[in-house]
Amino acid sequence: MTDDGRKADVLSLVLMLGFMSAALTLSMVAVVTPRLEDDLGLTGSQVGLLMSGFLFAYGLAQIPAGAAAARWGGPVLAASYVLMCLGSLLLAVADSFSLLIAARVIQGVGAGIALPASGVVMSARIPVPRLGRAWGIFGSGWGIGSIVALLVLPSLAGAGGVMAASLSTAGIVAVAAIVALSQGVFTTRVTRAAGGAAADLWTEFKAVAGRPAVNLLGLFNASALAVGVGALAWTPSFLTDEHGTSTAVAAYLTAGLGAAQIVATPAGAAFASRFGPRSTLGIAFAGMAVLAALVPFLPGAAIVFPAIILVGFFSMMYFPPTFAQVPRVVDPTHVGLTNGYINAEGFLGSLIAPWVFGLLLDAGRGYTAGYLFLALCGLAGLVGVPVFFSVTSRTKTYQAPEEA
Repeated sequence: MTDDGRKADVLSLVLMLGFMSAALTLSMVAVVTPRLEDDLGLTGSQVGLLMSGFLFAYGLAQIPAGAAAARWGGPVLAASYVLMCLGSLLLAVADSFSLLIAARVIQGVGAGIALPASGVVMSARIPVPRLGRAWGIFGSGWGIGSIVALLVLPSLAGAGGVMAASLSTAGIVAVAAIVALSQGVFTTRVTRAAGGAAADLWTEFKAVAGRPAVNLLGLFNASALAVGVGALAWTPSFLTDEHGTSTAVAAYLTAGLGAAQIVATPAGAAFASRFGPRSTLGIAFAGMAVLAALVPFLPGAAIVFPAIILVGFFSMMYFPPTFAQVPRVVDPTHVGLTNGYINAEGFLGSLIAPWVFGLLLDAGRGYTAGYLFLALCGLAGLVGVPVFFSVTSRTKTYQAPEEA
């Protein structure tokens, strides 16, 4: 491996720690729910609002964060770590529901900045042919954060309550920030196109949102997250209701999906480097669609469980080749905004899919209809793959097409 390759991998690993922190802050409330209810007297609906507050802030931050990062680079990413750390510290000392909500919103904004701002840093400092590999390393942080939340935080919460879990989360974010600082991440600058001042956000947003290739990348993100999140949300109850498994299966399933995500992103990058992004995306969405459609017809939990783990694998395999395409389809000054736009579309997909699945259950359609809906989400991504590469072959691209 060349020196440039090693530097790119190191930077990717450093940024991955920030993405891991974002996943950790997202997952921590679900892990400490019993202590929130027992120690602070929160109701189930209040705990749900803590998660919703985070997700609302996370989604809202995407596009402004990407636009800001495109202007100022690394300092915007520094704000992500600061906000995640401050929100975790506030959560540790909060003694009222209003303070808890404020803490979760601050955490959510910080976590929402992480991906679009990291994408700008990667595009500024990593050679184009290595961006696919970089996104593969970076994406594994999401699974690692989920695993850390599941395996580490419960024992901390059991011993020291919400304060111990929150302070530990703040400490992990702080360590990730120190590592990033030592690697010069926060001083990364971006170069805007020659000719002067940046356009206003609305003008830049219209330029990004009006590009069919960008919206197709958003479709990939929304489709994959809809399948992955929908499967995670409803499979534990499906296994319990249809196959008589215990509620402990939910924890095992979460751990298995987290492990699959850790493996899937570098695997997706390696596969795209070897066989190309088009083949990788096609396999990922075909795998999601076929396996999701088969789940309700499989004969037992012993087969359903690994099938869902594979769904989780394919639902993150798409990640590196999708985001690695961004510098190809937009002006370099719009990379951050585009990353945020694509992630915001994925965020909407992850919110809508579990809700639609639940509506189908409420309507008496059963789990079969729910899983077939998830399969259709995967199919939508699969149909979009040839369309995307057809569009990019006929329109201006900004980087060499060999990028994986």
